[in-house]
Amino acid sequence: MPSDFNFVNDLFSKNDTRSDPEARTTRGTLAPQTSIRTDHALSIRIQGQTIGYIQGWNPQQSRSVEHVYEINAAAPGLVCENSPGALSGLTIGIDRVDLYTKKMENCWGPNFDIVMLTDQSNPFSINERWDNPDGSIEIYTYTGCWFNSLGRSHSAQGDRITRANATLTYVRKYKVGEIQSRIEDTVNGIVKNVFG
Repeated sequence: MPSDFNFVNDLFSKNDTRSDPEARTTRGTLAPQTSIRTDHALSIRIQGQTIGYIQGWNPQQSRSVEHVYEINAAAPGLVCENSPGALSGLTIGIDRVDLYTKKMENCWGPNFDIVMLTDQSNPFSINERWDNPDGSIEIYTYTGCWFNSLGRSHSAQGDRITRANATLTYVRKYKVGEIQSRIEDTVNGIVKNVFG
């Protein structure tokens, strides 16, 4: 299994008090008891560490759906079926406050430090972790992440905080717990490891 999947051991670390509902209540990190899903429960993690100061986290995916028509006097011009196309637009938009010690370019794990986008030579995985009010934990993992844009905004007005923004492109999104059942795809009747 590629090192891209070493995240599993980091997710439920015994030293991480967020896996213990009582410890989370003591620390005040438990999400408010509401039926509405709130971002209080969300943290973005890589290799067992939370990426702090994220101001916006915007995962996206899309696919085209084509209308199929038929020549038929009984249904002139009506759609007879929709045909889904290929998946595309697998991106994550990220907005983050820059720190002197950890800029956007080097907060994604040890030895990850890029100046130009071409400095990134390996993909990485990101975990989206939800510590829900009922004590349950949901984790979604984005694998094969590459930066495809990176920038900053500066202003002489306002709060003078340096804000970084980036877009990542990912390969797959998994719900942890489903990884074993979804890591292999069947292609033409042959079971094939997606990453092998």
